[in-house]
Amino acid sequence: GLEGSGVSNLLSVLFGTERARGEIRYPDGGGLPRNPTDAARRGVCLVPADRRRNGLMLDKSILFNISQVVFGAYGGPLARYSQGVARERALRQIGKLRIKARSPDTLANELSGGNQQKVVIGKWLEIGPKVFLLYDPTRGVDVGAKREIYALIREMAADGGIVLFASTELPELIGLCDRILVLYRGRVTGELAGDALGSRTLLHLINTGQMPPAAGGKAGAAAEPHP
Repeated sequence: GLEGSGVSNLLSVLFGTERARGEIRYPDGGGLPRNPTDAARRGVCLVPADRRRNGLMLDKSILFNISQVVFGAYGGPLARYSQGVARERALRQIGKLRIKARSPDTLANELSGGNQQKVVIGKWLEIGPKVFLLYDPTRGVDVGAKREIYALIREMAADGGIVLFASTELPELIGLCDRILVLYRGRVTGELAGDALGSRTLLHLINTGQMPPAAGGKAGAAAEPHP
């Protein structure tokens, strides 16, 4: 959906940073998270649209950023844990995600955009997430990093994770998604899957909230209010 369509609000609700009247059930049988810490403990992660403001502590090291989620969710402040454990976690994700940095002690603000995004993803991988909420995960990264992030998203889904992926780039949505839901003015106004996934249909639906004739997707009548 366009900016203001409700996409960012929906992801915030699913992550526990906004409240809603609606109800949803997660794989663990629980409802909406009470807050981000509750979400993390239940394996729900959010990769935000603005990694520099909301995804990273730029003045902290890769080591700190990757370790903060698991230590915060399951045991309290990072200071209570050995540097050896924190370093092991950081090195694991640096290797897995091929983060280009001198060492785990490199500050996040010294990294390229693509490597910063990998750190954001890496800190969540440490908790073994079951639900991935991704908002424009390739914004501001180079072509090579995009390909790596695409491969990681496919791997998440193949491993049984639930991936909710919002993007402002239509080719990403069409190339990665099995099913696309379009929000318009706070409502789900269309659903596309299979042969109905096409850029012209998707663009029309995003801009008008209406399914074009003979598009092959689900529209209008099945729309639900945004929480």
